[in-house]
Amino acid sequence: MKQRTVGTYVCGFHYVDIVLRDGDGAEYYALPKKGRPVRIKIGADVSWQDVVRSFLHEALEMCLDYLHDRYTPSQDMGRDHGQYLFVFNHADFSDACGSVAELAVQALPDLATALKQWKKDSK
Repeated sequence: MKQRTVGTYVCGFHYVDIVLRDGDGAEYYALPKKGRPVRIKIGADVSWQDVVRSFLHEALEMCLDYLHDRYTPSQDMGRDHGQYLFVFNHADFSDACGSVAELAVQALPDLATALKQWKKDSK
């Protein structure tokens, strides 16, 4: 799978690697490799709007997870990610939004540049 690291950025009290990869969609890895920060991988074979949507989705989910606001049903044998339930108060929501804003201000300009290069290299 083709992928390219965009950079490492601060999000709240964590460092986050942003990575472009083949395909669409996105995911985050809380423990990608020993000694490495959290990693958000984003599919680059889509529009800029879809890349930003995926970036925001994964960043907000990651922040809510770290605030212990993401829950999984204990009897979910399929371990389907669609079963996650988020429960949070306004203070946690504000904290997550602040962390995502910090990450977005740093990473989005670099992500836009990396995506343009990705599309150019893919031609």
